[in-house]
Amino acid sequence: MRTSPKWLLVLVVFALAVPFELHAQNGSSSQVPPEYRGDEGEIARGILDGNLIETNFRNHGELSRWNDNPWGIWPRGVGGRHVDGVGVLVSGRVPGERAKWPFYGGKADTMVNPVILTYRDFGKKTGPSGELWGWLPLPGFNNPARINNLGQLEPTPALSDDQDSWPTFWPDRLGNPDDPGWAGQWNGFFGRGVFNADLESYYVMDDFSDKEYQVSPGSGQPLSQWGVFYASPSDSTIGGLGMQTGVRIFQWANVLAEDAMFLLYRITNVSEYDYEANPPIEDVGLWFGQVMDYGLGNEEGDETAAFDPQLDVTFGYDQDGIGQSPTGQLYDLGYTGFAFLESPARDDDGTDNDEDGITDELRFGGPGMLIQGQDAIRAFVEANYDMDDFERFNGPLEERPAFEEGRWWTGDENLDWVGFDDANGSGVIDPGENTRSDVGLDGKGPFDLSYPGPDTGEGDGIPQNGEPNFDELDVDESDQIGLTGYDLDTRPFYESGDNLRDDTWLWNQIFNVAEPNIIIGSTGLTEEVADVEPFILFSSGPVSLRPQATTFFSTAWIFGAGPDDTDFFKNRRTVQSIYNADYQFAQPPFTPTLLAVPGDERVVLTWDTLAVASFDRFSQSFDFEGFRLYKGTDPLLSDSRTITNVDGTPTFFKPIAQWDLENGISGPRTVLG
Repeated sequence: MRTSPKWLLVLVVFALAVPFELHAQNGSSSQVPPEYRGDEGEIARGILDGNLIETNFRNHGELSRWNDNPWGIWPRGVGGRHVDGVGVLVSGRVPGERAKWPFYGGKADTMVNPVILTYRDFGKKTGPSGELWGWLPLPGFNNPARINNLGQLEPTPALSDDQDSWPTFWPDRLGNPDDPGWAGQWNGFFGRGVFNADLESYYVMDDFSDKEYQVSPGSGQPLSQWGVFYASPSDSTIGGLGMQTGVRIFQWANVLAEDAMFLLYRITNVSEYDYEANPPIEDVGLWFGQVMDYGLGNEEGDETAAFDPQLDVTFGYDQDGIGQSPTGQLYDLGYTGFAFLESPARDDDGTDNDEDGITDELRFGGPGMLIQGQDAIRAFVEANYDMDDFERFNGPLEERPAFEEGRWWTGDENLDWVGFDDANGSGVIDPGENTRSDVGLDGKGPFDLSYPGPDTGEGDGIPQNGEPNFDELDVDESDQIGLTGYDLDTRPFYESGDNLRDDTWLWNQIFNVAEPNIIIGSTGLTEEVADVEPFILFSSGPVSLRPQATTFFSTAWIFGAGPDDTDFFKNRRTVQSIYNADYQFAQPPFTPTLLAVPGDERVVLTWDTLAVASFDRFSQSFDFEGFRLYKGTDPLLSDSRTITNVDGTPTFFKPIAQWDLENGISGPRTVLG
């Protein structure tokens, strides 16, 4: 029997910027009240599907778990699995006491090396009573009554597009002076109710459950043969290294970022221990890292992986480019891997570790002092920065926003924060004037949707943490040390026996590849591992982290279409540009809600006009330019994706109808700085 295709109609709006042109420590203490602790009963499981990547995840740092549908799918809806597991780790080399009587007398006489990792069964550590040792989620960061649709009656982590998954209030926002807890609002990276990404997930976890290096309260005996270590001697309920980690995952459906997922880790030392890295004792301090297991289809013996040290990216592919699902269905495999974006920082060693011309910049340094006038700004920058490195990294000083404004707060080290647009010169913000970066603690300005009104710091002309392009929301305001360790081996090697559960074994892997022992081949890449099941470990350290100090670590999961690596590396460069722009780039206006009403041999389409009021934060303008209507037979509108990019990859959609706003504006504009 012949059936007619079922069509999907999607209406989108297009903006002034045609979004296809790319122009190429000190710490903040934890914002979470101390009574919130990681709890095994708070583990939640959900699905990330905000762009072409679709995968499972859990709120204890694990992503794309093997044999848990869906896992590592690309492109969503038509492709198949590529990755069988991802986990985040923190490790330390710290002084402890030998596992002999007296077990904990307060004097260090050995070294221990805790590694915190929650990763599938192979990396799952348990205590004497079966309790999980590792990362566990804190309560209060999702709605435990919101059950996912995966069939096992489990809660889902908080997702920006699912208000039912949000908690009643957010524990880390209870200190907000204007709206404590942000009840009923999304806890966005850029602020209260700010939806910068098409899909964002947020949760907080800690390692307190990992009691491996403590003395058993029952037997009075050490739980580890290697020694005893308490991160907080006055509070034995704090196990592990005393780390609390906020995790944000971003997905954008924008064509620039539809093949990437961004993972951002905000790590705070909530223990009493001062993790101080003291080179030349290079094995003391903290390391941060990630593990990844490739799974390119069901046939895993023909996989190849390599590492590009210039772009800090690992990538893998299947030699015949064909994958097979567990049900026998064939699909095209792409290239996939992880890019290392942000490392922890050393902000007190007197060295410009990231070679950006600024020595020991601070992620939480405060506003600094105000300098007015371009001549005065230039004099200060030239006296305190390495101008060659600064302009190589940031571009000409004359093009930095604060320099152009002639008003610079020195705590904004890279000169990209600007205060409100004082169009009438009154010295105060007036109705209709643009706040620009000066949006206050909640991150929202008067042109944003659902603007609640002015809040603390809004329009005061002074940068503060929580505003874009400053401190925590400016990735360049830290003296990053970069990727320092990398290992490309095989899954059987890493997952053999207890390797991933054995802190000493895993620590040795981390330390032995520190200051990477990378063998560069003739192509400029590491030598490939071929015809195997690749497994990746990469890390950054050692760094110091004092009590209540915070540092950051971020990566991006990237895909690219075959048959070669051209599309993958194009996406890698785009991902770097998005990161360098503080995750800010031109966004399309709000997608209208399209209603189809069937009639007599016709369908009547109607939609709302919310998009007309869209304000784009990147261009700082109302950029609505019209509507486009697309039609397709699958959720990805594959039928309409017929327009290729310069590399010949089908990238853009062909509309069946288009309505332009008649305002004389045409042509492309920059959509990513």
